[in-house]
Amino acid sequence: MSTAISIQPLNNYALGKWIAGEGNGQLLYNAITGDAIATASSKGLDFAAMCDYARTVGGPKLRKMTFPFYFKLFL
Repeated sequence: MSTAISIQPLNNYALGKWIAGEGNGQLLYNAITGDAIATASSKGLDFAAMCDYARTVGGPKLRKMTFPFYFKLFL
């Protein structure tokens, strides 16, 4: 008996939202079974806009975090 597995395309979290890459993307495989489980693509993403977003939106927020606060995020 064969079980069909749906290969899901993964989106990218960029510019504060989820964005699908263009094209078929790269197959991603389960590390244990070797089965294809998803595809991922960054084709068509605006990397210059992503860098600007990181500098103007993410950077200031990260710089406001103290080390103890940042550490507690991972506990």
